[in-house]
Amino acid sequence: QAKPEEEAVYQRLAEIRNKVLDKTIISNAIVQWGMYKSFLSSPEACLSTAEKRLKELSAKEDKSLEINQLELLTQSLKKLELKNTSRFQLLLRELANLNWDGKPNSPRILIFTESRLTQDALSAALAKHFKIKFSHKAEDQSNQVICTTHGGMADTQLAETVEAFGTGSSKVRMMVATDVASEGVNLHHQCHNIIHYDLPWSII
Repeated sequence: QAKPEEEAVYQRLAEIRNKVLDKTIISNAIVQWGMYKSFLSSPEACLSTAEKRLKELSAKEDKSLEINQLELLTQSLKKLELKNTSRFQLLLRELANLNWDGKPNSPRILIFTESRLTQDALSAALAKHFKIKFSHKAEDQSNQVICTTHGGMADTQLAETVEAFGTGSSKVRMMVATDVASEGVNLHHQCHNIIHYDLPWSII
């Protein structure tokens, strides 16, 4: 169940979408749907998308209405962080059901997300909640309880992290991964639990 702060963002997104559909705002509908999809990943991802769009439009006088709507949207997004969302609380409950607390006897868990910004916010929020030491540096990923993998990592660092995740004696107990981990990478050797954090959504 979405919190009031989340509902406020959904309402802002719906208003922008409706203004695009009725041509009150002349804009690329794909951009607007993309913003909606980014919020279904995390507030941080959506805020980044909205701020980039604002920057693009800042010098265009004919986009003033869209700028106004985006400014209202960013104001709502700045009141919300991933760690305070209902979905993150649901994830914590699911991890509790799986007896995951980051300790050596925790089951290995793979969490997929699309956005790098969501990945950063999610891994940091989980580490803080479970009081686990965590670093975003690529070279640290294979030697910590929560690790991350993404397309920006060097092949050698990605391979080391994947190997650590599949090695029974390593300290890694959770991998937060983008789609790079779904492309021909075997992660099942020590892991039997997969969670898709982003809400599934398609423009189709």
